[in-house]
Amino acid sequence: MKPAGPTTSPDRGDPAVRRASGPGHVDSGRLAGVDAVRGLAVLGMFAVHVGPGARPEGAGFLIVAADGRAPALFTLLAGFSLVLAQRDRDPAGGWTRRYRPLLIRSAILALLGVFLASLWPGILVILAFFAVYFLAAEPFSRLATPLLAAVAALSVVAGPLLSFLLGPVFGYGTSGRGLVPEAADFTSWAGLGRVLCELLLTGAYPLATYFPYVLAGMALARLCDVRERAVAGRMAVWGTAAAVAGYGSAWLAAHVFGSRGRLLDAIAVHHPQAAAAADPVREVLRGQYGAVPSTSASPGAGRLHPSA
Repeated sequence: MKPAGPTTSPDRGDPAVRRASGPGHVDSGRLAGVDAVRGLAVLGMFAVHVGPGARPEGAGFLIVAADGRAPALFTLLAGFSLVLAQRDRDPAGGWTRRYRPLLIRSAILALLGVFLASLWPGILVILAFFAVYFLAAEPFSRLATPLLAAVAALSVVAGPLLSFLLGPVFGYGTSGRGLVPEAADFTSWAGLGRVLCELLLTGAYPLATYFPYVLAGMALARLCDVRERAVAGRMAVWGTAAAVAGYGSAWLAAHVFGSRGRLLDAIAVHHPQAAAAADPVREVLRGQYGAVPSTSASPGAGRLHPSA
């Protein structure tokens, strides 16, 4: 039961944290658009795990579209949902009421993630990483909306750069990335160090490159009231424009300005085993996943996934 009395938040006037009210209004508590996009992300992850290989032919085209993008979309929605959940939070409830559910949720996710990864299911389990995302997001949830939006924008640039620059510092210059924590890693101090590095920097879904999605989702939830159809439509248009700009600029950098040739030269030096593959760049990125490889600083070397 919700505690009696008024509730407040740093952005109590934000449209995303206001409940619509008025005579005759029925609020189901669900946002159809958010649920639909979340369902699309979940279906995309199912398709990647149980569908055919991600190849640019036949049904493989659909898998290419989902591979790497579905978890990114799901992560963005996680940040979006965190802000929506704040509207039912009682900030006067004390430390226990505020943090205990977060700690319990994160602990359950971490335990499930480590357990499932230890079964070697043939997929990269994201749950342990989600536990870290939720813990890391809590301090940012108390920022004012303009500051949160600025931090989100900065993280989109800074996160991949940190992954690129710090990988070699921790001994992951050209290999050893894209792993997930397993139970066996917790049996030694060296293993614990690897787990920490995987969660933050070098794993399959590390904080450095995936947490910007969480922050972006939080900022979007503060700035946009998706219960209004016009707002949701504008978000779809601007999202499409951003995707075209991002992928278009990557294509221009690779195929018009020659960065792909520089990538292939770097791969021949640092990853000779991949040089004979049909697509050497994809072959290298296949083993890097969410971490940004440090093979080359040329545009296109730091994509989050082979198909991204």
